[in-house]
Amino acid sequence: MVRIEISLTCDSVKKGAPQIKVKTIKRFGENKVYMFSNQHQNAEEHKSLLNIPSVRRAVEVISNRGDYRDVVATLPEDIVGLYFDEEENFVFQDYLLAECNKTATTNENKTMKSEELDIFSKVKHFVLDKYNGSQNAEEWINIFEKECDRLRVDLDVSKIQILRLFLEENAVEWYKATLSKFSINGTWNQWSQHFLDTYAGKNWSQVFYAFNYRYISGSLLDYALKKERLLLETDAKMTENTRINLIVCGLPSYVYNKFNIKEVSSSVKLMNILGTYNNISKKNQSNLRMKLSSFQEKNLVQFVRN
Repeated sequence: MVRIEISLTCDSVKKGAPQIKVKTIKRFGENKVYMFSNQHQNAEEHKSLLNIPSVRRAVEVISNRGDYRDVVATLPEDIVGLYFDEEENFVFQDYLLAECNKTATTNENKTMKSEELDIFSKVKHFVLDKYNGSQNAEEWINIFEKECDRLRVDLDVSKIQILRLFLEENAVEWYKATLSKFSINGTWNQWSQHFLDTYAGKNWSQVFYAFNYRYISGSLLDYALKKERLLLETDAKMTENTRINLIVCGLPSYVYNKFNIKEVSSSVKLMNILGTYNNISKKNQSNLRMKLSSFQEKNLVQFVRN
C-alpha cells in the first residue's frame, strides 16, 4: 500500500451537483507535486480513488464553486497500478504526469474562492428591486445589466449566480428550470434571452390596467408617479405628452380644473403642481366623507320614523 496526498477542487456546479476534479497527486511527506492533464481530472475517471473513505469524506464537504480540499489517502494494492508505473513514476492511463508547482495550484484555488466572495459582497450595492414576474421584464433586466456593469461583474457565471438573489415568487421556479436547461455555466446571452422570452410578453389586462388606472384617494403625487410607471412598463417609448394627458385624465375634475394645460410643459412640472394640490385633495375627501355621513344619518332617521 502507498500513502499519497491529492488535491480536489470544484470548478463548477451543474444542476445543483458540484463538478469535482482531481487536480494533483504526490507521495505523502514529499514536496514534488504532479498534475493530472485536463482531460483526466474529472472525478468520473477516478472512481476507485474516490471510494477510499478519506477521499469520499472530502468529496462530501465540497459543494460550491471554488471549494477545494487536500486529502491524504492510502492506495489499496489493487489500484496502485493505476497511478504508478513499474519504476514508481506517477502515471495515469499510461500517461506520465508532469511535475507542477503546488504553491501555484493552491493560490489558484484560493483566488477562485476570493473572487467568488468578492462578487457576492457586491450584491448589497445593487440598486434593484427583486423581480417577481409582474414587472416590466425588459426594463428590469436592463437595469440588472447596468448594475453589473457599474459594479464590474463581468463574468457570465457571476451574473447568473447573482441573478438568483434578485428573484422571488414564480421567478424562482423559472430560475430552477433554466438552471436545468442551460446550467450555471451557460452564457449570459442564453439566460437573458430566455428571461425575456418568458416574461417580456405583454397581455391586454396589463395595458387596460395602466390606461384606466385612476386617482381614488391618498396622495395625488403618489398616484401620478405610479400611473407614469405603469404607462412606461406598458410602452417604454410612449411620448411625454401622451403620459401627461393620460395621468391628467385619471384625476378628478376638482383637481385638473385648478390648473391650465399650458402650465404643464413636462411630466416633472405636472408632478410639482400635483404636489402643491395635496391639501385640496384631502379637503375634498374630507367633504365627501362628511356628505356621506350626513346622507347616512338622514336615511337612518327616515328609516326609524317609518
